[in-house]
Amino acid sequence: MSLSKILPIGLMLFSFFFGAGNLIFPPILGQMAGDSITPATIGFCLSGVGLPVLGVFVMAINHFRHPDEVGMPAGKMFSRVVIILCALSIGPLFAIPRTCATSFSVGFLPLLSSDTEVWGLFVYSVIYFLITLWMVMKPSRILDVCGKLMAPLLLLLLVVLVAAVISSPMGAIGKVTDSYAVAPLVKGVFEGYNTMDALCSLLFGAAVVAAIQDLGIQSENKLQKSTVFAGIIAGIALTLIYAALSYVGAQSVSVLGMVDNGAVLVQKVTYGYFGSFGAVIIAMTFFLACVTTSVGLVTSISAYFHSFMGEKCSYEKIAIVVIIFSTVVANFGLSNIIKYSIPMLVMLYPIIIVMILLNIFPGLFRRNKSVFRGALWLTTLVAINDGLCCMGIKVFASCFSWLPFYDMGLGWVVPAVVGALIGFADALCRCRN
Repeated sequence: MSLSKILPIGLMLFSFFFGAGNLIFPPILGQMAGDSITPATIGFCLSGVGLPVLGVFVMAINHFRHPDEVGMPAGKMFSRVVIILCALSIGPLFAIPRTCATSFSVGFLPLLSSDTEVWGLFVYSVIYFLITLWMVMKPSRILDVCGKLMAPLLLLLLVVLVAAVISSPMGAIGKVTDSYAVAPLVKGVFEGYNTMDALCSLLFGAAVVAAIQDLGIQSENKLQKSTVFAGIIAGIALTLIYAALSYVGAQSVSVLGMVDNGAVLVQKVTYGYFGSFGAVIIAMTFFLACVTTSVGLVTSISAYFHSFMGEKCSYEKIAIVVIIFSTVVANFGLSNIIKYSIPMLVMLYPIIIVMILLNIFPGLFRRNKSVFRGALWLTTLVAINDGLCCMGIKVFASCFSWLPFYDMGLGWVVPAVVGALIGFADALCRCRN
């Protein structure tokens, strides 16, 4: 496939991944990392870019057409339940409504008076999701609108902001703070981990494959290469933008001081360079970042549920239900959405990471059932405990708190490795017998 055809698909994938959270995390990292910005940003990109792109690669190199296939060796029901929970969490329950609530709170609420917030959010959410609906009802339209129009415009707005900062820095890069002083690379990895984009990667990978097939590419080899190239394009774009936004934050400390809220930091920097026109830039940037992610999520989730519901429920009907439900949830407000989403996301993220890593080298484990079950089942036990702890239910916390890296939120790492090794040993014994 020519670059002119694959580039819009890569930019479409970039726009799917690059939501509001991706816009506000790097500047805060830049402020806190200070003169250790380089290793911190590298760490952020290793997890914030590497894991999501690996998820897309997994779909391509294994010739998967359905996200359920990724965890199938651990059990058909296990894999389906995980992916369904994942689809609901990054879909109508939390992530899709959050894209609407975030773009409203950051981009448009500052332009309204305090007494208009409730009805303002309602009107905005209706318009926002009508735009989303218009695009997702015709999947072929998504590539043209997101890949050829919205994603380039989003990149242009970001480039304008970054260019202004580079051409006339606000100040010198600040000193590293305590949290990044010891191991900035590792700290950056943990911050990138918090983007949680890996949860979307398997569903987005399936959407990219479908988009490429719509262009007339059916050969397995060409599909694989095209999907990988699209992932590389998205990964390069994400990396460059993250690095630039980290620099934006790093050079702002001497003028703005330390700012806890990433959205507020981006607002202050933009207003500082563009004055009142900065409000327009912020509104457009957050809207484009959020609506493209919303389109990607609605499309991927609707296609996923339609894939096993078949004629019982069409893609269009599922998309309409997802959007109506998301509109309702969005009106509960950003803080409530974030509050209730965290436990589910904390529980699912380790499971998805292990699924991705077990599939990234197809020839290593040959999708052995024992290896997958050992790694994923032990990971799931720890992940469920982490989710319950986030809800304030710490009944089982003492059973897992002794695990290495538990305090970092990575208590699942050692059980996953041990489970994989036990499964591998079991597979060897079965072969010898």
